[in-house]
Amino acid sequence: MNKFKKVLSVIAFTTLIMGQFPAYAYAISKNNDNNVQDIALYAKPIKSTTEKPGNGGVLRMPLKQIVSASVCNNILTISFISSTPNATITISNELTGEVEYTEVCNAESTTINLSMFVEEGNNTYTINISTSSWERYGEFNY
Repeated sequence: MNKFKKVLSVIAFTTLIMGQFPAYAYAISKNNDNNVQDIALYAKPIKSTTEKPGNGGVLRMPLKQIVSASVCNNILTISFISSTPNATITISNELTGEVEYTEVCNAESTTINLSMFVEEGNNTYTINISTSSWERYGEFNY
């Protein structure tokens, strides 16, 4: 009976380890996918609407991640930590300054098919995501 318990515990342990392995391997392969380009988003200070002399003058952004963005193949995905009312998303060609796309988003995430309106071919684009209380910007190549 003692030998049976040892064999059973080895089988249970192996099953537990092997059951976890595919999920772990998937997470690694998903994060290291060569087609995914994470976009670093930086904060911009927003001037206070109640600015008075001697009050410090500029509101600072919180140092937490409010929104994330990434490009995979032709799809730009933007995800908010929580639903953000009236977040404006603007994509511009960095070289020409021309606005290629703009959208007001009221959801926790949105996807944008870049092939519909931007030129593919190693161009640099800027993305600006803003609400009335914060603003984030970044660059990506497409």
